[in-house]
Amino acid sequence: MNINLKEWEKEMKKELLTIILSLFLITTITAQHNISYGVSIPVDCDGSTKLKLVSGSGLEGEEFVIPSYEIPAEYLVLGEYFQNLQLIANAFAGAKISLQSGALNEDVALEIDLTSAKCSTPFDNFKQALSFTVKVVGSETGSHDPFTDYNFNEDKKAYVIFKLENLIPLLQELNMEIPDIIAWFDREGLSPDLTGISIEPEPKEGEFVIYLSHFSKIVLGTNAGTTDVDVIDQLPNDYNLGQNYPNPFNPATTISYSLPQSGFTKLTVYNSIGVEVNTLVSEIKSAGNYKISFEASELTSGIYFYDLTSNNFRSTKKMILIK
Repeated sequence: MNINLKEWEKEMKKELLTIILSLFLITTITAQHNISYGVSIPVDCDGSTKLKLVSGSGLEGEEFVIPSYEIPAEYLVLGEYFQNLQLIANAFAGAKISLQSGALNEDVALEIDLTSAKCSTPFDNFKQALSFTVKVVGSETGSHDPFTDYNFNEDKKAYVIFKLENLIPLLQELNMEIPDIIAWFDREGLSPDLTGISIEPEPKEGEFVIYLSHFSKIVLGTNAGTTDVDVIDQLPNDYNLGQNYPNPFNPATTISYSLPQSGFTKLTVYNSIGVEVNTLVSEIKSAGNYKISFEASELTSGIYFYDLTSNNFRSTKKMILIK
């Protein structure tokens, strides 16, 4: 039997190429997993009764939108839990939720509850505005407790885009302002976890965006602890740069910071394009809690940044001057 080696090699290469292309197509087709979802507002903290807002399905990379919803009148007169409940529903109206393509290894069902902050774990110095819990049921991994993490693949995130016009009325009712808002994961019985959750520093106009590295229970609110540094007698355990207060401001505001050890410390203010406009501190400071006033009567309205460096610590925050 005669075998043409060159012809055989050509045929083998063709078959190998066909296999590679087939695998690529299969991988491409199956890369986006299915997501089914339901969004509800529980009418009690144990979630035994819920008002269903929307349900649907889609794929990774697609956005789904939470619709506006009018809380039935009978629920709005039922005591403390229901205070601000309509404002909470309004805050989520028009919000978009999505998972980046490639975030999942399985199809998932998401049960999303838009809960009152009264149903979140209370923490000292953290004032809560609203929260939402995402319970995940995976096609392969089953049900996941919302107080534990359902992690996404590396470098992939979920995001939630709020409409500012709908979020601000709730914050105003709670005496909160957008520049002060932070987000954290609620761990039942543990401290707030700010790891793997962030706020988009420069979102599109009219939006407020948070990014999540996993699903669990998410809370939005403020960290008000740094505004009381004058009454703290003990030395701090960690470095901290507090959010200026008030913010927005005109023309003066107060910046607080904490140093767990002495060292050369610099606190500098920059404009929105990174030009230094004021140096508030530039000296060796002892360990302790500090407040310093920043007066900006000679500056124009706009966004400014203040940057603290001390030893190996560095932190930068944004503030807004409105005249």
